[in-house]
Parts: sequence; C-alpha cells; structure tokens
Amino acid sequence: MYVQIRLQDKEKKRIEESDFNFGKSKITSKHEIVRRGKDVDVKVDSLKLGKDDQLKVFVALAAKGGTEREEIEPKVKKSRHSYEISFRPTEVGTHKVMVYVNDTLHPMCPFPIRVYDASEIIVGEIAPQSTINDTVEFTVDAGRAGFGNLEMAIKDSDGIIIPSHVAQLETGTAKFLVTFNPTSTGMHTINITFNKEVLKNSPFEVNIVDEKPFDEMENVLVDGKKKDSRKEKEDKKREEKERMKKEKEEKLMAETLKKTKGKEVKKKKHQMERRTSVSKIPSLSRIGRPAQILITLAGEESLDITVIDPEKKKIESSMFDHEPGVKRVEFTPIQVFQ
Repeated sequence: MYVQIRLQDKEKKRIEESDFNFGKSKITSKHEIVRRGKDVDVKVDSLKLGKDDQLKVFVALAAKGGTEREEIEPKVKKSRHSYEISFRPTEVGTHKVMVYVNDTLHPMCPFPIRVYDASEIIVGEIAPQSTINDTVEFTVDAGRAGFGNLEMAIKDSDGIIIPSHVAQLETGTAKFLVTFNPTSTGMHTINITFNKEVLKNSPFEVNIVDEKPFDEMENVLVDGKKKDSRKEKEDKKREEKERMKKEKEEKLMAETLKKTKGKEVKKKKHQMERRTSVSKIPSLSRIGRPAQILITLAGEESLDITVIDPEKKKIESSMFDHEPGVKRVEFTPIQVFQ
C-alpha cells in the first residue's frame, strides 16, 4: 500500500510540473458584445513565457447543426508580457477566444465575444394611423440578430414615454408582440434600439386621431387606391336594407293601390293613413250576405279600396257616398275568416 501511494504522488508531481502556470494573467476586452464586421481587440495581460513555451491562439465559432466549424486565426501582437489579439467577425453568434500555452488552456478561456447584427431584426407591419384608445400592436423578431439588449420606447406627440406591453410569442424564441393604447391624439413614435444601436427606419410613426362618427366621411389611402371607410361600409349596408324594404313595399302597393310611381304611391299612402279613418267595421258578417265598411275622409283626396280574402284573392267591392265626407264600401264575403 505504501509503494502505491508513493507512485501516485510522483505521477501527480510530474503532471503538475508539465502544466503551465498562468499566475495572475487575465484576459480582457473593451467590447465583449460587438457588431458584426467590427474589429475585436482582446488583451492577455501578465503572461510570462519561457524560451521553450509555445503560445497558441485561435477563435472558435459556435457549432451549427451539431457540426464543428472552422477556426479563425486572429492576429497576435506582443508587447512585453502582454499579447493583443485582434480579429473581425463576419457571423452572428458567440465567438470563443482560446489561448493555450504548451497545450494548457488559459483559466479564463473560452473567452466569449458575442457578435450581433441589429439589421437582422424584423419589425412587423405597423399601422400608419389609428384611433385614440384603440390598441396598436406590432411584432418584433430578433431571433437572427444575436445576443443583445432590445429596448423600445413609445412616445406621444409631446415626447412623453407611454406604457407598452411586450409578450413573448413563442417560448424560447426572440419573437415578441408589442402593444400599446394611445390616450391622446397626434403623432406617436416607436423608438427601437438593439445594444444601444438605433434600428433602421426607427423611430416608426403612428398618427393617432379622434374616432370618426358614422355620419362623417372618411377616406383612407392604401397603395394609392381609395379604400372604403367604416362610414362608407355602413352606408352600403343601410342602402341595401332600404332597397330590400322598398322592393317589399312596392310589391305590397301593387296589390293594394293603383299603379303609380313608387315614391308617389308611398307618399299618398302616408297621407291616407294620416288623414283618413275607418269609422265602422262589422264585427261579424255572414257568407253570401253583403257587408259594409264606413270610411271617414278628412279631405277631398281620392280613395281607392281593394278587398282581399284570406287567400289574398281580390273580392269584388263597391264604394258609395254615404254622407258628406263618408264613404260606404260594400262587399260580399265568400269564405269563412276572422
């Protein structure tokens, strides 16, 4: 047992002697989050190498689809006991700076450099105009932009930031739904930044207007073409209802009144209903025996009467002057009805 312990101690000592001692060496960078295409500078301080020590530096790209990526060979510049590492990333994602001495990895490695690209952020369609108190919503997809801080500030026409709500559309993704409810009119702006970088076309503008009443015409131009407003749509619905009602009334008038123009017939009917009245209606009549109806007239207008049976068939009738201002209508019922 004693011999075995002594052998283990010797092996441990041999491994320790072969490992490089990095001491107080540190790795730093002014920009650990950097835009794609911008030069990256990484500094390794207090790295004392002996004559036989071998330094190896490379940048590893994040694996895609489970496959290994090619390594980037950066530029390395020595300055006494410091080494300046520089490279220019061309891809979005985490780049890992690897520093080896004699196959021993620096304790601060892998040193991550997160590369982003704000131009990869996709802002969904934003309505150019909305009404006060109505919810305005749009989407933001930052899934391809890389690591970073996405910030949004929605301001009213006075430049005051108003409340907004951001919800993740899919768990584990960088797709968001942004909503806000404007409480004042005027031009509102949507300001979006990613890692303090202003997005292209930001700020986006939304003009907030008062809600239009239905009796006020609204015209919205979309792609240079005139689009029906809510008022116009309501007018079309109302016109369609009036047309159907008019057709129904004209059909009824054709059965009860003489043929005249639709508008004149409607006007005369309203006048007759307003000026004439039936003063006597028999409560009970027998089949085959004459029945009478007395109608009092308020003016000198002409009066047309049509009598129909339960099957809406015309029954022959006669009208006589009963007394001044009163007409008597006589007809003989031929079917039982109430």
